[in-house]
Amino acid sequence: MTVISSMFPSAVQLEYPVRERENWKVLISESEGGVEQRVGKWSRPIREWDLISRLMPGSTEADVLKNFFRARRGPLDPFLLVMPHKRSIEEEYVGTGDGSRRVWRLPFKDMAFFTGRIDGVEKYEGPDYELIPAAGPAGCPLIVWRSAPANGAFIDCDGATANLVPLVRLAEAYEDEYVTFGRYNSRYRLVEVKADVDPFG
Repeated sequence: MTVISSMFPSAVQLEYPVRERENWKVLISESEGGVEQRVGKWSRPIREWDLISRLMPGSTEADVLKNFFRARRGPLDPFLLVMPHKRSIEEEYVGTGDGSRRVWRLPFKDMAFFTGRIDGVEKYEGPDYELIPAAGPAGCPLIVWRSAPANGAFIDCDGATANLVPLVRLAEAYEDEYVTFGRYNSRYRLVEVKADVDPFG
């Protein structure tokens, strides 16, 4: 399987399954008696993915991949990553209202059906919002609310058999030595961007 993106090098094959982790930013308070109190600071997690590619050393694909990530080290611009396997996605974060913004990029595409919510209340296509297919980056749909969600309103959605399209940035890049059979092994860690304003919106 491959990882596809409007900005990610299409010539590079990455291996599956991709290891995924969630960071909920848990705050831990410890008492002198050894008791711990744990409180989740975030209402939604930040996800991380480790990507692995195995390429022949000195190949054109290896150069493309290295140059792509080297150009994004340090202060990195976020980019889109499409996870091509279809699955049901529930309560996927879309954004936080500011009282004026009406348009968001959806975080998945090619879904069998879609359900949008504001602050946990289900909304309906037509009277509450309009979906514009394939109008966003990487072919993502755009959701256009009839009325701008209130400042601080939490927007999330469900999608059946959808392809997840997270907005990610490079957290760290490292390259292993030559591995078995002389193939080239590259590992990269991507971290989801949870921006209230989509840089591609």
